[in-house]
Amino acid sequence: MSTHYESVQIASLYPDAFNVAAPVSPVGREVWPRQPGVFIRLSASPAEAPTPTDESADAGEPSPEPSVRELPSRELVAGQLGLVPRWVKSASDAKLRSTKLVNARSETVATSTNFRDAWLGGQRCIVPMMAFMEDDWRSGKAVPTRIARVDGKPMGVAGLWESWTGAGG
Repeated sequence: MSTHYESVQIASLYPDAFNVAAPVSPVGREVWPRQPGVFIRLSASPAEAPTPTDESADAGEPSPEPSVRELPSRELVAGQLGLVPRWVKSASDAKLRSTKLVNARSETVATSTNFRDAWLGGQRCIVPMMAFMEDDWRSGKAVPTRIARVDGKPMGVAGLWESWTGAGG
């Protein structure tokens, strides 16, 4: 189970690799559960794809080429590593859950009470990172191992996001 990751530190890599603006304030090099990081999600106001006008069809002119489907716009958002489900009421419960809810299994994400609302709500995101750390148990002991792309470019890992407001609002 991955417990932390190495964030993207070079600002020019965000637009090149993920087509989003770089974060305004720098992110820490290593992001652990309950620490701030960034993630990429669909924008709240997605860009509308242009549609051909009806005037050209009525005038007997040949219809323009089908428009290329535009990708939905993305935004880079600050958040913490570790999901806090929306139904959690207290800050102490949120603190305990967020350190444990770092990895979601594809087999149970739609049925787990912790991840179900975010999954069914389509609250999927991309977590930009340079590498993640995973324990290697081949020797019988947990040896932290850095996993990254061979070419050194950033990678995007699938994630879920949730908005949580504490008991105090």
